[in-house]
Amino acid sequence: MADSFTQTCVNCNYENSMTDTYCARCGYVLPKTVTTNPFSTRLIGNDNQIPMDVRWGTGYFHRDAHLLLHLVQPPDTGQKLDLQFDPAMEVFSYILGRTTDTRDREHIDLTPLGGLELGISRRHIRLDRIRDSLYVTDLRSVNGTWLNGERLPPGSPAALRNRAILQLGKMAFRVEFS
Repeated sequence: MADSFTQTCVNCNYENSMTDTYCARCGYVLPKTVTTNPFSTRLIGNDNQIPMDVRWGTGYFHRDAHLLLHLVQPPDTGQKLDLQFDPAMEVFSYILGRTTDTRDREHIDLTPLGGLELGISRRHIRLDRIRDSLYVTDLRSVNGTWLNGERLPPGSPAALRNRAILQLGKMAFRVEFS
């Protein structure tokens, strides 16, 4: 029975604390979370890495390759981002986060994938292709970035490998070079 100190998950009817953002049973975003200010990034708490099956792959990224980011958390819906890097440039970058300016082709807006609810900052990470390698840098995001279960220190680039797990806030992707 629900009381004033709990909130009911609309997905599985589990009773959660009013301070919870996600259902403890099924991981669904709780009602209180989606009724708060839609314009600001907020700390979503419990900054633990999402458990994932980490697989290792190559770090070589061919200049004509694409980077596919398969959304695996929240539930794997088959959605993916296909990022193409300009092969003529030695260095090429993308910023992933939330934005209202869709004219900037180097900024990938994660809002349609639930970015706000999942704790994505406006400028969360930068992906850099430098010659034949990819690097990910956390841009001092509020809810953090993890690569294969290791939290990335803000401002420090880390090599991105094929088949890695890249987690931004509570949004996780499986990395694929194609």
